[in-house]
Amino acid sequence: MDLQTALSENRDLVDPLGRQAVEALAHCRTPLAAEVTLSELLGLVELAVPDSDRATIGGAQDQLLTELVTWAEDQASIDSLSLLRVIQVLGAPPVRAAASTAAARLSATGVVDRPWAARIGRPQILRAWRYGDVDGSQESVSIQFAYTSRDHVLAILIDHQLSGGVKDCWVAEGRAAGRLRDDTAAQIASNPFAEFEDLPVDTTLRILSAAMAQAPCPEQDDQIEDVARFLPLTRARLEWMTADR
Repeated sequence: MDLQTALSENRDLVDPLGRQAVEALAHCRTPLAAEVTLSELLGLVELAVPDSDRATIGGAQDQLLTELVTWAEDQASIDSLSLLRVIQVLGAPPVRAAASTAAARLSATGVVDRPWAARIGRPQILRAWRYGDVDGSQESVSIQFAYTSRDHVLAILIDHQLSGGVKDCWVAEGRAAGRLRDDTAAQIASNPFAEFEDLPVDTTLRILSAAMAQAPCPEQDDQIEDVARFLPLTRARLEWMTADR
């Protein structure tokens, strides 16, 4: 039995995952922390079905989120409402719609939102840049965002010698995120085999859309884990940025 079928037929699998998610969300104080929490949970699904194609992984993740929408509404708590708010950001469109409807019903009963809920999924885009090998074999694209005064950077490594897909992706926060663009530019300036440039948002979206259309291509263990953990967040941000243009 595959994971997608197991999730749809066995609610006993959903309950511990739901409890794990709401326990983690209870400690989140920022929208980004909440997004990363669910993105990492979806990453566990990917790591549970190694060597599967993207359709199989995506189907299992969608099934999990669909089951969690029902589970969260049944729990009727502030933390389960938080879970629904994050699913509204990271889920596929039909799952987002179901989570939105369930969240509205919970809110109507008097369950209150966490303070970060009104801002989640809609950070300010501050700037974007890329650097890569001069021969075009690899490039890293970074986008700096801000939720109010706290910055974070989403960085995506693309390997054009493999599939042209995402080889690695990760998040930097706080002071490190604020310095990352200038630190990177300074390092690249002394490297004759690399190039650096700032990017307009439209160019950033074009590059990332092309990369996300290909199969991810992580090679090292840490890259495999990073892609599993942060690709759902990367995909959600790209969809939001594209829809907002």
